[in-house]
Amino acid sequence: MRLPFQYSIFLVLVLLFGCVSGATVITGTVRTPIEINDVKIYAEPPQKYEVIAIVDAFGSALTIQQTYKQEIEELKKRAAEVGANGLLITTTTGGLPGAPKFSGKAIYVPKE
Repeated sequence: MRLPFQYSIFLVLVLLFGCVSGATVITGTVRTPIEINDVKIYAEPPQKYEVIAIVDAFGSALTIQQTYKQEIEELKKRAAEVGANGLLITTTTGGLPGAPKFSGKAIYVPKE
């Protein structure tokens, strides 16, 4: 069975540029959405914070580095949508080859 040319081009583009998707599970009080650039990534939990949601991102791309960057951006986007000003990365796991998965907590950190 031969694929039509248009489908072949589409498949190549998906493989080259990859796609990232994710999920958000609300666990706290949703706040007003903020800009994605205002979401700070935390490697360690801050002293005071409130968990707003659990966020996941998964996908595939041509390179692992490209996939990581896209997935972190997806997590930040999902955090910003629920008004979280912080993102605490909790797990990174391997799924299918070339398709890692990131999970994190979308958190609100009060200004001191």
